[in-house]
Amino acid sequence: MKGFTLIEILITMAILVILAVFGSVNLLNYYSRQGLRVSVNNIIMMLQEARTDSQQGADGNGDGQSDQWGIRLENITSSAVKIFYNTTSTVNRVYNLEAGVQFIDPSAGQAKEIIFSKITGYPDTTTSVIVALKNNPTASSTISVDALGRVTQIGL
Repeated sequence: MKGFTLIEILITMAILVILAVFGSVNLLNYYSRQGLRVSVNNIIMMLQEARTDSQQGADGNGDGQSDQWGIRLENITSSAVKIFYNTTSTVNRVYNLEAGVQFIDPSAGQAKEIIFSKITGYPDTTTSVIVALKNNPTASSTISVDALGRVTQIGL
């Protein structure tokens, strides 16, 4: 007798389903981590951009005067990063974290501001920010700004 028995077909189908489940879970984890990497890289880029704009005396409001630039990291209603000049009310650019990514520090309902000095680009404070996956907070990255305005990343 030639052919497959029902048991052989069911075992084969069960193996395929198990492989598909593991593959999709790994693929979802990969995409989540990529979203975290993109968010971290964008935050670093915005920090460096605000520092450079402040060092170069970029004119944010078109008045012909150099402006002081800073960044605001908000974890209030949505997780957003804002580049501003002179005061926080004059926001120049906004970046919202990728879906599935959140701030751990600043904590919920809080914000952090870093204002860079004109010419030197030194920040008014040294600080760090922690960004993590919402579904797995242990998958995180810490972004630090030192007294000279250097930005470093730990994790991921």
